[in-house]
Amino acid sequence: MKLCLLKHATLAMLLVAAGCGKKAGEAGSTPQTEIAPMAAEVDFKAKKELQRAIKENDLRGLKAVLLYHPEIDLNAEFVDDGNTPLISAIKNDSLSIRDYLIDKKVNLNKPNFIKETPLIAAVSSLRINSVRTLIENRVDLNKKDDSGDTALHKSIRMQGDDKLSKSQRKNAEEMAIALIKAGANVEITDQENKNAFRLSQDYPNERIMELIHSIMNVELGTPDIATFRSVLMNGDIKSLNLILARFPRLPVNYEAINPLALALENTDQSSSLKMVQILLGYHVHVDGPTDADTTPLIQSVVKSSFNLTMILLQSKANTILMDRNGKSALYHAIEGNKPEAVQYLLNYSAPTSYTVKSRNGNTVSFSACSLAKSQEKSMSLAEDKANVAKIKKSLSCSTWWPF
Repeated sequence: MKLCLLKHATLAMLLVAAGCGKKAGEAGSTPQTEIAPMAAEVDFKAKKELQRAIKENDLRGLKAVLLYHPEIDLNAEFVDDGNTPLISAIKNDSLSIRDYLIDKKVNLNKPNFIKETPLIAAVSSLRINSVRTLIENRVDLNKKDDSGDTALHKSIRMQGDDKLSKSQRKNAEEMAIALIKAGANVEITDQENKNAFRLSQDYPNERIMELIHSIMNVELGTPDIATFRSVLMNGDIKSLNLILARFPRLPVNYEAINPLALALENTDQSSSLKMVQILLGYHVHVDGPTDADTTPLIQSVVKSSFNLTMILLQSKANTILMDRNGKSALYHAIEGNKPEAVQYLLNYSAPTSYTVKSRNGNTVSFSACSLAKSQEKSMSLAEDKANVAKIKKSLSCSTWWPF
């Protein structure tokens, strides 16, 4: 009997304990399942209110949010647009909030999701007041965004933006000048290996060009001709970019050495091609000096560098010019039995006949069809004959054309 009662008492205690444990577990788990989403919701609402205050330049509202939510990171990007609070304030021209954030010692160089720093954002948004304020606060002037542009690059590019009004382009000019005077590095190149001076030539602005050039010439010597010649002939693209970043007028200043012709002397056609494109970008004369023994176009034809021939023709190389022996590019193309080059040159109005006195004193008479037919007579290989036939077809040479 006593044993039975003891068993019942023990069972009752276990049931009570189990019941209490369940309630205790429920009481303990309720805050964990309900507080977490509430905290997330509060944080979301706080950040939305922070964004609203920034967009509306509501400094009192922003301070209220930070008072009740001091844990908010003022350097963190907003989820919906990827901008930091400072960048958002700059883009919305919310000046009082911008200044408040600067006073709060936020990171003045923290970029957004596309690597726009506050300075680059200020330039892109044409916020000249913010550009000056950030310069005064010693931000990094030379950081790049994800397109490879610095704030200075951006401000120069805006000179040629047809979507901007005249007054907006004027603001862009003033921003560029302010950045240059503040010490922005004018030698940094963009993804196309163009420095600030080179860009200012693409989007012409004499004030900017003169200012940059005067800065670049301060305490800078010019590399000697022998060094420049060696870089071109050796196909040293890296050294060429470094030199031209510092001395953007060098190809023109050293035009007497015919930089394009020297670049074409390199045996690696890929290097020659890249150097020619770089030099043309720096406005080197496409035909070289007038007293040169040959022209870059003639050289490209002789070397069978057809990609180079096309680039030079597209850059308005003169097809009429001749070498010192009185031979034009078309003359060399026919003489070398190069039908592709012949067609390129004809597409760009190369003369098919002329009589001139060459610089070596001889009289040279050239008739494209006559030269092609005389070449044909000396050909024995089927491939060579096929090429001559293509040339004659391009020239529309009739079968009765006199030799």
